[in-house]
Amino acid sequence: MTEAGERRGADPPPAPVGPERGSDDPPGALAEVLPRIAGALAHEIRTPLNAMALQLALLAEKVGGEAGRVAAPHVQAVREQIRRVDEQVRRLAEALAPASAGGSTDLAALVAAAAGLLAAEVRAGAVAIELDAARPLRCAAPAPGGLGLLVVALLADAIARGRDGTVR
Repeated sequence: MTEAGERRGADPPPAPVGPERGSDDPPGALAEVLPRIAGALAHEIRTPLNAMALQLALLAEKVGGEAGRVAAPHVQAVREQIRRVDEQVRRLAEALAPASAGGSTDLAALVAAAAGLLAAEVRAGAVAIELDAARPLRCAAPAPGGLGLLVVALLADAIARGRDGTVR
């Protein structure tokens, strides 16, 4: 042990995260890495979901007769739950890693994706969300992941404040 109470040969402390890391980090580092993390997470979740759906289909094919008829509603329920999880993962990826074309993002699509992602909170809060964007609304977005996170956070706050009302 040293005077500071540290073990010799111990792992170095982790590098600080955030603005205190130093001035060499670009200001939007989190916003730039967020889409990659969201995409990787979506892939890591959706791959096993697809494997489960495939195994379920194979199992449903092999079970026949009375057992197949009894199992059919349960198989359908599992398929529906797999679809629900897959849809939520897709919405998360769309909201945190929106597609951008030529450095711009469709804000209307981003708000719609965020609203879909927060659908459970909308139902729980008895809030109605009214989206009024019939056509794409492009905006400059050098870091679309940061914009997606901001839209999700703003919409979540509006839902929390708009209990038993409407969010427009």
